[in-house]
Amino acid sequence: LSNPKAAKPFELLVNTFSTPKYKEIDPSLILFITFPLFYGLMLGDIGYGVLLIFLSWIIMSKVKSGGLHELCIILLYSAFSTIFFGIIYGEVFGLPLFNIVHHGVVEEYGILAINGPHIGMLHLPVHRFAAVQPLLAMTFVVGILHVTLGLLIGFRNVGVEHGVKHAVLEKLCWLLILFGGIMAIVPAMPAIMGSATMNTQDPIFAGGIVLVIVGLILLVKGEGPIAIMEIPTLLSNVFSYARILAIGLSSAGIALAVNTICKDVLFTQGGVFFAVGILVLIIGHTINLLLGIIGPGLHSLRLQYVEFFTKFYEGGGTEYDPFGFIRKYTEE
Repeated sequence: LSNPKAAKPFELLVNTFSTPKYKEIDPSLILFITFPLFYGLMLGDIGYGVLLIFLSWIIMSKVKSGGLHELCIILLYSAFSTIFFGIIYGEVFGLPLFNIVHHGVVEEYGILAINGPHIGMLHLPVHRFAAVQPLLAMTFVVGILHVTLGLLIGFRNVGVEHGVKHAVLEKLCWLLILFGGIMAIVPAMPAIMGSATMNTQDPIFAGGIVLVIVGLILLVKGEGPIAIMEIPTLLSNVFSYARILAIGLSSAGIALAVNTICKDVLFTQGGVFFAVGILVLIIGHTINLLLGIIGPGLHSLRLQYVEFFTKFYEGGGTEYDPFGFIRKYTEE
């Protein structure tokens, strides 16, 4: 495998699934971008991100090579992503970084005691509990883009190995069904939700139906009628990206619960309860940090392996292993 130095650790994740074949695109460089991105979207807390940096650095200073070292590098990248999205969400160990403002009135002062800045059309912070619907829509967009990228790579792989005709029948058909379905479903959503009547004359809706029909024809021609049974799988693949929001809300919810118990129940009692509150705070956030390492890591990896790799990746290759070598400038 040949990748930039920064993306080298992600070869571990690729090889854990399967070594790419000679003519396949090695997805390590893509994982270098998408794995930390999904991880940060899920965990998204400045405090946890800083702790992850320290944890990664400590382990890397002890373990200089091998799989654990590479995993720590991946965790380090993910930690920076976690801090970035922690700023977007305005969260530090579940506490608000910026003031919480409602209708121009400060309801709760943040750690910085300032209102969140405006970055273009984005007003920070994006409170996850208050912006569930926009964030859910965002996860679906991320899912569509990720799945589309997988299908495009699959189109290339099949085209190289079997020719353009096979690529059209095996991969382009799914792209047509995916985007045709989106074009048909989005205009129909108000009618589905019962808030408006359906306009069947909408050109976007009609175009989507045409794309779906063309895609189905190509699909049946290429893989047979039984392939139609796989269409719900494509839909479930996109919906699966909702886990990005779900895992993030669960992590933020645990942090909020720990902080609320300590601040509103234990700390207000004073004395021994204050000491108990400190203990609960440490234990609670430690557990949440451990869950934050495992949960986003596994679910981000799951999105790569199941939703992404299945669109193009076959694997089954063999790593280059020379018969021998002569060292001139290095020593073993």
